[in-house]
Amino acid sequence: MPPVIFAVLVGIAVYAVVIALIPRHILADTTTYTRQMLQKLAKDRPIEEVEDNLSVLRSQTETKGMLATLFYTMPLANAARPRLLRAGLATQVGPFFLACVGVFIVTLYLARGLGIVAFVAAFVMAYLFAFWYIRRRIHKRNITFLNNFPDALDMIVRSVRSGYPLNSAIRMVAENSQPPVSTEFRQVADEIAYGSSLIEALQRMSYRIDEQDVRFFVVVLSVQQDVGGNLSEVLNNLSGIIRKRKYLRMKIRALASEGRATAWVLGSMPFAEAGLILMVSPDHLTPLFNTHMGHMILGLTIGIVSLGIFIVRQM
Repeated sequence: MPPVIFAVLVGIAVYAVVIALIPRHILADTTTYTRQMLQKLAKDRPIEEVEDNLSVLRSQTETKGMLATLFYTMPLANAARPRLLRAGLATQVGPFFLACVGVFIVTLYLARGLGIVAFVAAFVMAYLFAFWYIRRRIHKRNITFLNNFPDALDMIVRSVRSGYPLNSAIRMVAENSQPPVSTEFRQVADEIAYGSSLIEALQRMSYRIDEQDVRFFVVVLSVQQDVGGNLSEVLNNLSGIIRKRKYLRMKIRALASEGRATAWVLGSMPFAEAGLILMVSPDHLTPLFNTHMGHMILGLTIGIVSLGIFIVRQM
């Protein structure tokens, strides 16, 4: 085993042992966020009464295990807790933390000849990976939710027209839909059942699913709760609007697919060509890695190519 990897593994082991030996009350309580959320729902009732019942809320916000404890002792980890909740990773902190550690070790191994710069680069890459992965999971989860959201609204409309109250219709959606729609609506139903108002529960759902269509849904129900009206007709119209927005997004994505493919091809060509040259004639590119001017040219080239990829992606 390379000495650098061995040193990193020993450091992680020592860190884990130290954290394990520290009394629990000294560490930041990993359930503080959960208790704060539950306290908002409990209002004037004992917190234990709500904790015993809101199983969905607890399962999505509470983390357990040594890896989760280690993760939340890292710098900026607590600031990522709301994003982990939005990404559906609040209960999968352990595997996520191991993936970040893996990126750190791989980067450290690849840059092992750069001294302290290798450690800085490894930390930066681990944090960039964490940010990218969380952002990707949030986007993927939101898209999945929006794709199934109109069907959930249609189910609520049919239930209301059949004579069921709105709370029961939301519970039906939670029991008959696919995640993440079922997970979010189940949490809304549980919050309503144990003390929260409908609008407050929906507002918290719009925080977890930060999309315009969900905010439309919250506003429509808020107005309907205040002024009254035909709920089924309002939700049916909203379902139609959300479907049209979905089709428009899909059409835009199809029209922009050629530009995205062009960006990926043009952006990958310099790296592919450099890889081929290194395979065929490694000495041809040696000055780029062994001279000061080569380092400047290499950094400038990577920066310009990255900037071009970013600009085309934004376009």
